[in-house]
Amino acid sequence: MSLIGNSVKIVKDNGEVYKKLNYIFYGLVIIGMFSAKFVPSSFNPISESPDNAVLFSYLHQFREIGFLGAFSVIFIVNLAMGSFAQITLPSLIIPFSGFLIGVPRMFIWGIIFSPFTRKLSFSHASILAGFLIVLLILFEGQGYILTLLGTYIHGRSFLFPEKNNLKNKKEGYLIGLKKIGYLYPIIAAVLLLSALLEAVSVSAF
Repeated sequence: MSLIGNSVKIVKDNGEVYKKLNYIFYGLVIIGMFSAKFVPSSFNPISESPDNAVLFSYLHQFREIGFLGAFSVIFIVNLAMGSFAQITLPSLIIPFSGFLIGVPRMFIWGIIFSPFTRKLSFSHASILAGFLIVLLILFEGQGYILTLLGTYIHGRSFLFPEKNNLKNKKEGYLIGLKKIGYLYPIIAAVLLLSALLEAVSVSAF
């Protein structure tokens, strides 16, 4: 079976958990967006304006290194930091701890990208920018959802080996680690696509 085939099989075998993670994640994005609308003063430091100094600096630096440079940096940071260092690695030390970072991230995304914290425009450029942001949230979010699915499978196998027809916690830990490894090809593929979208967005806008 191919690397992606192994990943897809694990997702299918854990379809119910995967669906629930999707509901939770994208639900939190929507909640974050509306939270920024109804309690805007609380979130001004995060979402004050698309032209704030932090965002401007971020865009300026990526534009300076060009499309391929931005694409490479975004992909490496999202895969190595966003997925592995912040979600997978903590969960290998303390089961499920990656959820403490992965889940709130989507709520914060909702605040950052909320259409209610800026003046809406229906120009072609604004519509295209909004479309790219939606695609970015969908694809990059999938990368982190799949990463969390791996940490869930690992934690479940380690803490409850008997429920997974495993002999002991050691075997559960190793089997869970193996399944995380099987998931990373599809995680990398999804984050590669999201990095491409983000690099295009940076170059275009």
